[in-house]
Amino acid sequence: MNAKIVLRKDKKNAHGLCPVVIQISEGKEVARIPLGFTLKAEDFDQETQTVLKQHSEHKNYNQIIAKAKSKIELINNEVSRLQYDRSAIGLPKVTAFKELYSAEEEAYDSILKKYDDNYGVQTTTVAYPNGREFRIPINYKIQPEKYDEAISLLRKFSKGESDSQLDELLARQERVEADDANGEKESFFLEAWDKYYKHCLREKSSNTSIRIPNNLQILKSFSA
Repeated sequence: MNAKIVLRKDKKNAHGLCPVVIQISEGKEVARIPLGFTLKAEDFDQETQTVLKQHSEHKNYNQIIAKAKSKIELINNEVSRLQYDRSAIGLPKVTAFKELYSAEEEAYDSILKKYDDNYGVQTTTVAYPNGREFRIPINYKIQPEKYDEAISLLRKFSKGESDSQLDELLARQERVEADDANGEKESFFLEAWDKYYKHCLREKSSNTSIRIPNNLQILKSFSA
């Protein structure tokens, strides 16, 4: 799942102003949460997700964005906890994110509990022969048509026998966890980079501040 702050250029009004929103997506599922203000495209830096200094309200709007980024991180952690710590089966992550983000403070815990109760599954952790770990649901209801297949896989797994389906499930779980970890690392790096860039601008280190955006583009081109 990916959550970031973007301009809704497809919703540009007659004055060329676009709503600024949090966009949450996973696969083909997309949801958006408006931040309550609009901008022209030339006043918004899509890479750093910030309002440029040329806009008269850049300080106020960037404060709103900063608070939104902090809340995005909080909600991402909650959804990840549901997905991994509680092994939530079929969790609608985009819907859960939007509902938790938009919730009033007094309703937050009850909404979180709702997703935990509806999708969280008690599990036990079992070590796979190659050293990897896998969570197995306890007291989880299985569809009748899938029962024989599930029992067969569990028996193979408990005996340490290799199976292509088990290997694929383990590999898929590792890919999801790796993607989430990489996304968090990239977000942390870009925020630190942006802080350093702003520091150079404040300190009027013109030579350094001119090079920073170019260096970032070079890094992105080599990591693509």
